[in-house]
Amino acid sequence: METTINPVAWENAEITAYALIENPKNQNFIDYYLAFGSYLDKKHGEFSVSGGQTPKFKLGDKFYVLEEPTQPNLETLTKILYEVFYKHQS
Repeated sequence: METTINPVAWENAEITAYALIENPKNQNFIDYYLAFGSYLDKKHGEFSVSGGQTPKFKLGDKFYVLEEPTQPNLETLTKILYEVFYKHQS
């Protein structure tokens, strides 16, 4: 992650991550991300997750690689959402 973080974008990503984690249908980072992407429209770009041990979360031309998969937690999901979506919104 970059050294300068947009605090408003980070807070938005954290709120979204918390809401996704509270949804009992989802079980892992991939499920959470796919649920997040399902709420976006085409103007945000195509979203996908690829890879096995190190999944790559992609939205349009932005992506985040989860190098060390762990149990889903708020901080990691917030980083994923921040990197692929929130920090790029104007």
